[in-house]
Formats: sequence, structure tokens, C-alpha cells
Amino acid sequence: MDDTTKAAALEAEAIVERARKNAELEMKKAQSEIKTQIVDVSVALSEKLIEREIKEEDHHKLIDSFIEWCEKYNLNIVLNLHKAIGNYCDIKEEISLMDDPRLQKNFIKLWTDIERMLSHKPNIVFELLNEVRDVLPDLWNSLARRTIKALRKQNKDRKIIVGTICWNNVNCLEYQEIFDDENVIYTF
Repeated sequence: MDDTTKAAALEAEAIVERARKNAELEMKKAQSEIKTQIVDVSVALSEKLIEREIKEEDHHKLIDSFIEWCEKYNLNIVLNLHKAIGNYCDIKEEISLMDDPRLQKNFIKLWTDIERMLSHKPNIVFELLNEVRDVLPDLWNSLARRTIKALRKQNKDRKIIVGTICWNNVNCLEYQEIFDDENVIYTF
């Protein structure tokens, strides 16, 4: 290899190394920005909930903004219901989601409304209820089954995550109903 070829090879290596470092910096900046924006969305939503000023349009705007940020940074999206009325693990409640038909109807409607809103976004995954409390397995399986059935009327291909009872406890897998649906993903 002559001196010109060696110099060109060294220059090419230096360019690749600078590009790698720049890419790492951009990724760190993007991660920092998305974390800040997620916190901003959470704070804004919390403030509106506390003030009882939240409107459906506000929910839609917040979710749309979150999706835009994730898409901007090529992040996969799992939209989950982490806290549902009647299923809080850290707040004592008088009523349980698994025992109240009205809450269950609202739960199913929430997911079908979200599907309607996001039907044009097929890559978003829905997690019906993150960390289901310590409830009777039949109650959770029934609600999950009815919710999946309602969602399938709108979109047969949406990926849906279903977890086990007792906060997605691996020891409760034996109680989890296995749905006849290739687009259901199980978590524990």
C-alpha cells in the first residue's frame, strides 16, 4: 500500500469515527429530549386531572404528541393502561374494576375509542392493563376476552399485550387464558 492509499485509509477511518461519535451524541440528545417530553406530557396530564379540566380532545392531543415524538426517534410504541379506576395497586378503592360492570364497560369503550383514534397507526401495540392486581383469574380473563373481542371488530391485526394477575406474576401464568388470536402477546 502506497503512502497516498494509507493516508486515504486513515482519513476514511477518521471520518467513520467522527460519524460514529456524532451519531452517539445525537442519540443521547434524542433520548434526553424524549424523556423530557414524556415527563412534560405526564405533568400536563396530571395537572389537568388534578384540576378536573381534562377533556377528550386534550387526551387525543397528548397521545398524538407522544406518538409523534416516538416516531421521530424511531421508537416502538406500546400504549398501556397503567392505572385504571378500580385497579390501582397503591390506592385503596371502594370498587374493583373486576366487580363493576359499569367500569368494565368503560374500560372496553376506552380501548375501542383508542383503536378508532389510532386505526391509521398499525404498529402501535396496546397493553390492555399493566400489572393487573391480585384478582380472581376468571374475572380478569373475562374482561380481557371481551376487550379483545371488541377490538377485533375494529382491527383484527392490532398487537395486544395481556399480562397475568398479581402484577404480571410469572407464578400466575397457569391461570392466564390463552386466546385463539395470533396477535395477542403475553407478558409476565
